[in-house]
Amino acid sequence: MLKEEGNGYVVEKAVFENMIRIRRTVLPLQVGYAAFFVTALIALITIMKPSQLSSAYIFAVLVVAVAVGVSLFEAYKVMKAPI
Repeated sequence: MLKEEGNGYVVEKAVFENMIRIRRTVLPLQVGYAAFFVTALIALITIMKPSQLSSAYIFAVLVVAVAVGVSLFEAYKVMKAPI
């Protein structure tokens, strides 16, 4: 939130709450979660794939895939929200 004061404008710190700053780019914290879950999903599908598919493996892949989707959706919502 931007406030006008006597000698100029002041940005409240709450605007950048739950954000990650990488150099000049500010990203929602959910992008970090999504990156973690995408990495976990890739590891599950490539490195940790068992020789025989089991229901536990399929369940794990589905849970991580849903976590990726939810994280990306939440990051999208935060990025499109008005400041």
